Amino acid sequence: VPTTLPGTCSTSSLSCSANADSCCVPDNGLLVLALQWLPGWCAANTCGQDVKSSIPDGKWTIHGLWPDLCSGARPPSKGCDTTRNQPSIDSIVKSSPIYADMLKYWISYKG
Repeated sequence: VPTTLPGTCSTSSLSCSANADSCCVPDNGLLVLALQWLPGWCAANTCGQDVKSSIPDGKWTIHGLWPDLCSGARPPSKGCDTTRNQPSIDSIVKSSPIYADMLKYWISYKG
């Protein structure tokens, strides 16, 4: 039986479980972290010089973090929990200690 402290989430809580705490796991099931190999993508497509020069040598970059149902399907576009929307996410992200790493490793192939 997973144990939790008040105000924390169980480390063994599964999102596809019937008794999952929706504050600890995504309501729609899973989160998929998609990585990209930009040198390969740019070799097969057109990337601007600004993108090519910003690709970190020998590193995968982040494509995105996507919600996913437990079945593997994508949730409906309006299936998000609107009570958790962050209207000022830009300022929250920019004040994060990992913001510099995000600029380096979460670059867009679009420039």
